[in-house]
Amino acid sequence: MSRFLFFILLALAIQSNAQDQHADSFSLAKAIETSQLQFQKSLDVLAPIYNGTAYIHYWNKVLGHPYFVMELPQTSSICYNDYTYLNIPLKYDIVKSQLVILNPSNGFEMVILSEHISSFKIAKHEFIKMQNDSTRYDMPGPGFYELLYNGKTSVIAKYHKRIEASLKAEDTYSKFVEYSKYYIKVKGTYHLVENSSEVYKLLNEQKSQLRKYSNKEKLHYSKSPANTLVSLATYYDLITHE
Repeated sequence: MSRFLFFILLALAIQSNAQDQHADSFSLAKAIETSQLQFQKSLDVLAPIYNGTAYIHYWNKVLGHPYFVMELPQTSSICYNDYTYLNIPLKYDIVKSQLVILNPSNGFEMVILSEHISSFKIAKHEFIKMQNDSTRYDMPGPGFYELLYNGKTSVIAKYHKRIEASLKAEDTYSKFVEYSKYYIKVKGTYHLVENSSEVYKLLNEQKSQLRKYSNKEKLHYSKSPANTLVSLATYYDLITHE
């Protein structure tokens, strides 16, 4: 379906706000969001995000689930073909790196075509798509990464789950086990980091200051890698003037 209806609704929202000279940017933003939701409702099952394939439950008698954070759908937004859909209930399968949505026409779960997705937000977590780039040796592999911090320095995380059998011979079950990889982007280059020492090495010119800050804030990479990396990157940007 054409986006013509959306632009009509958007124009009406803007015109309505313009009549009130004291309307602030928040009111305008809410009007635009309302227009987007009205446009989505008009599309219903014709929306392009419903052009995916059936989602198959590929596990049986496995402890846990393959999804990010929780098994239930979470209120999300998704940028699909450069259009942002709001308030979409999604599940993110991090075993297969698939976004799962309920098709309103038949009630079945389906996989959104990932090649058309550039980013999405799920449960306040923002994910971006990294593309494969053969000209960049430093780039992480293709897929969805959580954008944990985005300043002069940035931090991203890749989440993955695997089905693993119990190490005990008497156990007959398998379970989902989650793994995470963290990358820090410094001066335009991505680096995989696995401990604080690697971070200090990358940010060497401020290593002394960062160590003091880490001790003061009681940062522990092994206990909370995401919080530690975000805290160090944020502080590094604050004290670095380039």
